[in-house]
This record gives sequence, structure tokens and C-alpha cells, in this order.
Amino acid sequence: MIARAASGTGGGNIEVHLDSLDGPKAGTLNVEGTGGWNNYIDAVTVLKDDQGNPVTITGTHDVYLVFTKTKDQYLFNLNWFKFTTGDPTRTDAYAKLKGVNYDSSEGLSKAQGGFLDAIHNNAYASYKGIDFGSGAAGITAHVASGNQGGSIEVKLDSLNGPTAGVVEIPALGGWDKWVDIMANLDDKLAVGVHDVYLIFHGKDGSDFPCNLDWFTFTTMKGTARDAYAKLEAENRTNGVGFGTESGGGQTYLAGIFGPNNGYAMYNYVDFGDTSPTKFHVNAASDTSGGTVEVRIDSLNGPVIASNKVTGTGGWQNFKVFSTDVTTPVTGKHIVFLLFKGSDYLYNLDKFTFGDPSVFTKPNPPTEPVEDHVPPGDVENVLVSRGDGQLTLTWDGPYDLDADKVRVTVTSGGQQVGDVLEVKRGIQKAVIPGIEDGKNYSILLKAVDKSGNVSKGVTVDSKIEPAFALTVNGNAVKDGDTLDDNAVLSFTAGGGLAAGGSAVLTLDGKEYKVDAQQAGVDVALAGKLGDQTVTVDVYGGSGESSRTTLQLHVTTGPASIQQLIDRYSAAGDLGGGLVPQLTNALKQAQHQWDGGKPDQAVKHLQDFLKHLDNKGQSGNVKDDAKAVLTADVNAVIAQWQGAGK
Repeated sequence: MIARAASGTGGGNIEVHLDSLDGPKAGTLNVEGTGGWNNYIDAVTVLKDDQGNPVTITGTHDVYLVFTKTKDQYLFNLNWFKFTTGDPTRTDAYAKLKGVNYDSSEGLSKAQGGFLDAIHNNAYASYKGIDFGSGAAGITAHVASGNQGGSIEVKLDSLNGPTAGVVEIPALGGWDKWVDIMANLDDKLAVGVHDVYLIFHGKDGSDFPCNLDWFTFTTMKGTARDAYAKLEAENRTNGVGFGTESGGGQTYLAGIFGPNNGYAMYNYVDFGDTSPTKFHVNAASDTSGGTVEVRIDSLNGPVIASNKVTGTGGWQNFKVFSTDVTTPVTGKHIVFLLFKGSDYLYNLDKFTFGDPSVFTKPNPPTEPVEDHVPPGDVENVLVSRGDGQLTLTWDGPYDLDADKVRVTVTSGGQQVGDVLEVKRGIQKAVIPGIEDGKNYSILLKAVDKSGNVSKGVTVDSKIEPAFALTVNGNAVKDGDTLDDNAVLSFTAGGGLAAGGSAVLTLDGKEYKVDAQQAGVDVALAGKLGDQTVTVDVYGGSGESSRTTLQLHVTTGPASIQQLIDRYSAAGDLGGGLVPQLTNALKQAQHQWDGGKPDQAVKHLQDFLKHLDNKGQSGNVKDDAKAVLTADVNAVIAQWQGAGK
């Protein structure tokens, strides 16, 4: 099972129950914290029961998802979920993929703690059949490193395959300090299903560039950060010990309590060729404040600045606080902001190593980069129909330059109405003018800012029948021959109008289904020969239609035995009469199979004698007796005719 979810807390669990809230539990999926309510990743699991036994779900079921907490009252946001036939913990690109679950490797080891270690220069690990779907644009690796660092090269399909991206690993200075490092991928390459090869390179060819716990892919590219630009504190790569709030026209980090030792990490800030001299923050505090300590490359890396924030008289009274950069720094680095103090400290809005006037400057418009690569398609399209309209919902498109979705509706090969254009960010469309009795096809294509158009996704809205008539799950058709032990299942269909009903008539008796009575069973026992079934459908406004089916109902020893079993289970047949009837029926079939029709008929006549025995009258109800008598007489007539 895969569930795409996001959590700004510690997450929670999803229990999967079948057919009711108290139905059997098919499995439990854990959703971890993702660092934010919009940071979606795939939570995955192999379905198992509470005893740890694998569970396979077949057939049609109502599915109940029960959300339970692990620690926090607020659990997660759930975008979509789906069930898979394979193990998504090994193949879903957007799940946390454990490094130790490789298919082949060289030059590395599995540590007892469940991560890759002792990684040599040019070592590799491969992972087969990773499904990127419509395209991955980034990768996050959960790593630790010593005093050297290096890189992880991501190749597709072979050691000599194309390079989709490179994760630069800094010298974090401690093998027990794990961080998430993000890098961009070529989203034109990472599309569909590929074998993934992670190739580890040490700095200057040295061994032991890093240890790897897990890695995951994302549809969003990482953010390039200019140290001298306006850096929004809430746009962190990772962090702990804070929340996010909005107020006073700002979105900021909040709830920062000093004893929690909180920090925020920012993936690769570029300081350029010349070191900055100042560090500025835009912060607010209704207490005495605290300190923002800046370290690079690890939580224990060198301190380059320490900025004291004092009280501002309110949690939304933001002011600029400045301090010197005490350790020169150039090039690209991971920046850690450590929040220090003994109380609730401050709300942190922005920071920069450049001119603090950037805090009040409007963001420059982003100029789209023209390309010729079509965007990925929308996903998980759902369509519902009612009240003369179609309602569509979908996920995506996820491309950064995606601009809109075009929706085209056709019926019978002809376009219906105008093409509808829906701007990115709106994932719903309502299409009016839908006529009853018509099938519709809906094509959704994503369009990016360069005008490139995706291949498109097509969904259908077909006419739903007003009723269903089945035997053992198979549709009953005009001209069918059925055994008289069969039971017709007559149910209301999705196409039955609100307030409407359907009435089946067979052998002079009516059976009705509607919103209150969704289904009824109609036994064919006692209805031998040609039968006419009519179904009248009545709309909520008084309109009606009729369907007529001609059926032929027959019988035989197997059908009669099925009826004996049914009547016995219902209490309509019992005592010593049951084995007498069953034995006579078996003997009749045996003689018939042996080519002795006269002897076969004799045993069927014995069957009737047992049934008419006054001493057994208390063991059979009249209705059951009448059906069995008619069936056996029909078989006798058939066999006697065949014997002639």
C-alpha cells in the first residue's frame, strides 16, 4: 500500500479495515513526520495482520481507513492512497528507500544499525525497478560523514548509464550526526521505471565519503540559495523544535523553545568568492529573546556568527537584528541556524548575509525559462456524475513550470462545448450540460509556461445501468438456460434516478428495489420450463422503461442435490429423510451414468416414495416437497424419453 502524505508533527498510523469499521484489519501503514504540512512523500508498507502474517486482498470490498495517533493529536494530511501487487518499500521512488535494500553492490558494507557504511571511493549500490512515474526532479539522501565528504552520483539503468544528478556531501565531522541532503535531478531522465545506481565518490579520491541510511525522490526541485538574498526562514530543508505560523503579513518559524535545542537546516547556501561581514535576521519576541547561532556543514561545524535577538514587545513586532560574521566563509555550504536560550525565544521571519534592505524589497518576478520538454500529466483523476454535470478532481501537474490543465469533453466522437482551461493550483472542474443516456470521454492535458503540452490522460463517464440481474456474479442475458437451484440477484444500479425504482416480475410475482431496498434475491426453484422476466424502471419524475428477458429453467440430479442442501440448511427438510433422498439420487445418477436408464428411473421413483412417506411428513415442508417432486418428475420424463 502507498499513501502520499505530509505531516508537520510526528505523523501517525493508517489502519486498513475491510467492509466495516470493525471488519478484518488488512494492515497498518505508518506515516512519519515529513517536516511540514506540504512536504509530501510516499508512506509505504507491505500489508500484514496483527500477527505479522502477509495479507493479500482480492475481490471487491468497502475499505475503511482508520487514522490513529502515535504521539501527536494532529497526524498528517493525506493526498491519495493506492494498493499494489508488488512491494512498494523497494520500488516506489517517492518512499524512503533503505540503502541496505540494494540488489547488487561493490565496495561497501551493511552496518548493524541498518545503514550503508565502510563505503570506498567508486563503490556502488544498485536498486532494480524504481518507479519514477511522471518524473522526479530531486533526491534527498539521509547521510552522515566524517572529515572528508564527497558525492553520490545517481545513474540510471547501468554503471555507465546517464547521470540523472549528483548529491554533494559535505564534511559533516561526525558519523553519528545524520542530516538530509537534497540535490536536483534531470526530470527528463528520471521518468518511468529504471534501475538506479548510486555511485559513491570520496573527496580527492579518498575512501569513506559518507554513510547512507535512506534516500527518496521528489517531484520538486531543490532551491538555489544566494547568501546575500532574502532567505525566508520557513523555507528550510529540515529542522526540529519549531512550528510555522502566519501573521502580520509574514510567514515565519514560531514556537521556538530554547530548552528543546531546536535548529533549522538550509541546503547549500552559496557565499560566492568573498566572505560576508554581517549576518542579519528579521525577528520578533514577546520575551527577552535569545540567540541565533550560525554553523556551517554540520550541527557541530564552525560557528560563523551569533546574533542576539532581544524583546520587541510582541510576537509579530518584527525588527532587524545584526551581528558580525566572525569566521570567514566562501563557496557553497549547508547552513544550520541553532536556536539558543532558556525560554520561548523569538519568531524568525527572514535572514541574509547581505544588505538587510532586501527584507523590504518585493520579490523580483521569476522569468520562466523557455524549454521544449512537455510537462508530466495530472494523476489520480476522479470523475463523478449527477444533476446534469460532471465533476472532475485530480492531482498535479507537479512540474515547476506547469501553467494550466486543458479539459476536453467528447461524446460519440464529437466535442462537447468549449475546451476548459484550469490554472495550476486549482485541481477541480465542473462541466455542465451533461445529458442522461450518453457516454462521455474526458481528456486532460497539462500545459507549461513555454506552451509545451503533455501527452494527456483520458477518463470515461459511462452510463450506469438502473439495475443489475446476476447469478453468482454473472450477468443474466436474454435466452439463458439456468438450473432451478439458481438464485437471481436483483439489485439497484448507479443509473437509477433519485426517487426511482425498478420492479422485476417473474411467474406473476413482483420484486422491487429502490434507495431503501437496494437488492433482493429471487429463487428459481419450482419455476421449470420457459419463463419470462420483465423489469420495469420508474424514474423519479414518472417516466418508465421496460426490459424483457426470456429464460429457460431446467433441472437435474446435481441441481436437485443443491436444493436438498439448501432446504436442509433452512430447516425445510430434515431428519432421516435427507440421507434417504440423497442416497436415492446418487444411485439414480450412478445407474444413468452406467447406461441403465430403467434402473435410474426406478431409483428416482424410490426418491418420490421416500418423499411421500407419511411417516416422514414431519420432516419436509410442503413448499420444499412440491419443488422436489416437480423436479424429479421432470428428470424421470427426460430420462424415459431418452431411453426410448
